[in-house]
Parts: sequence; structure tokens; C-alpha cells
Amino acid sequence: MPGSVNQLISDGEILDTTLQSTPEECVAHLIALANERGGPDNSTAIVARISLSE
Repeated sequence: MPGSVNQLISDGEILDTTLQSTPEECVAHLIALANERGGPDNSTAIVARISLSE
């Protein structure tokens, strides 16, 4: 569906970031958040916005 967002999320802060940021900003924030919470390596974030045109 055009404009829809599919997410697997367990944290409201992450949901807010995903909906209010560009994909690039969101990835940077998610990696920083993972590092702050004790994950200094092996963190991966992929954020993609898909728009369908007919």
C-alpha cells in the first residue's frame, strides 16, 4: 500500500524516530541508541521507505 510503513518494533522511542525522521537520520539514531545501551559493535539498522507509483 503506498505510504505504508512496516516495522517490527518493541520500543515506542524507536517507533517515533522511524516515523518522524528520514531513513538516514533514523539509522544514525538507532545505531547511537544501541551504542548508548551497551552494544558497541555488531549493531545493524536498515530503514527503507518504499513508495509505489501506478
